[in-house]
Amino acid sequence: MRNIFLTALLALSLSACAEGVAIHGNVIKQSQIETLKVGISTKRDVLQTLGTPSTEATFDKNRWYYVSEHVTTKPMDISVLNEREIVIVDFDTNQKVSSIQFKNKSDGRYVEQSNRKTATQGEQLGVLEQMIENIGKGL
Repeated sequence: MRNIFLTALLALSLSACAEGVAIHGNVIKQSQIETLKVGISTKRDVLQTLGTPSTEATFDKNRWYYVSEHVTTKPMDISVLNEREIVIVDFDTNQKVSSIQFKNKSDGRYVEQSNRKTATQGEQLGVLEQMIENIGKGL
C-alpha cells in the first residue's frame, strides 16, 4: 500500500513539471476563409462560417477581429507565444465583406510600459483636507 502511495506521489510531482500547450481564441481554418467572398458574403454569412468575432474595432463596428494564439507554458517560467493568427474582416455600408486581411506574430510590435505616474489631487491632500474639501463641494 505504501509503495502505491509513493508511486502515485512521484507521478503527480513529475506531471507538475510537464510543459503545457494552450490554444486560445478562434482557430480559423483556410477552408472556412475560402467560403467567404468579398462583395458577396454578408455579416450573417461571416457569423455562420467563423462564429462570433474575438473583438470588434473600437471606433469601427464594421471591422471584426478573429484572434488565436498558441502558447507554451512551463512551470515556474514565463509563457512563450509560439504563434498568433489574426483574421481581420471589414464590411462595407451594405454589411457585405469588403476585405479580409491576415496578420501573424511577426506583425506585432512590442509596447514598452511607462513608469510615469499621473499626479492626482488625492495624493497631495491629507485625509482632513479631503474631508473639508468634500464638505465644501456639498454646499
